[in-house]
Amino acid sequence: MKFKTEISSTSDLTSEKILKTKDKCIVLHAKRFEGKLRRLSVFTKKHGKLNVIVSLVDCKFPVLFEPFSVIDAEIVQIEEKFELKKAKLLEINFPENLKTFKYLNKLAFLVHNYTLPPNQKLFEMLRKYLKVRENFNLAYTSFLVKFCFFEGIFPDVERCKLCGSKGISLFSVEKGGTFCRNCLKSGFKWSLKHTEVVRVLLKRRLEEVQSFGIANSLILDIMKTLERHVERHLS
Repeated sequence: MKFKTEISSTSDLTSEKILKTKDKCIVLHAKRFEGKLRRLSVFTKKHGKLNVIVSLVDCKFPVLFEPFSVIDAEIVQIEEKFELKKAKLLEINFPENLKTFKYLNKLAFLVHNYTLPPNQKLFEMLRKYLKVRENFNLAYTSFLVKFCFFEGIFPDVERCKLCGSKGISLFSVEKGGTFCRNCLKSGFKWSLKHTEVVRVLLKRRLEEVQSFGIANSLILDIMKTLERHVERHLS
């Protein structure tokens, strides 16, 4: 990809085209590269997901480049490589315990593995959900439902995809939706109650949903099913 809002110049030494841009970034994944270099996977507001290299030499605040941090950064593109030159910390989303880490990691995993193009609504949603510190199963499943919608793979869960019956009882990952027992013999357990919860999670804000008292068993069913759905249709 090429930056669309760049300042371009040409290096006298290498004749390589250098493009610069500023963008807000969410650090999804960090890995040590060589010496003081670190390779980051970041989800940016204007340019989607990028893999960038950053040097930690003279870096006074390494937390800038830790997973789940939100930064305002200057990114330089040299040919097909991206380097992060300057960064300002906007938000630290440090996991205080293992449960929080697992929740944050699942959010980052979805975007890191299945998202590439820019999506400003998804960026802002991820930024918001990274701040959640309670009801992790509900919050993650809420994010997962909305993620499917943003990525264009939201399943048909209102009726049987084959005969149109409302008496749905199974979800097919392969076919991307729900079926009645007459049209599908095996699949993930699904009922109209699951559909009602998905509808609520899609349309309502998380703050509202937290007071609805949704059964954890329904949340876990939806989570497990949609994780397989995403894996099947975005891998």
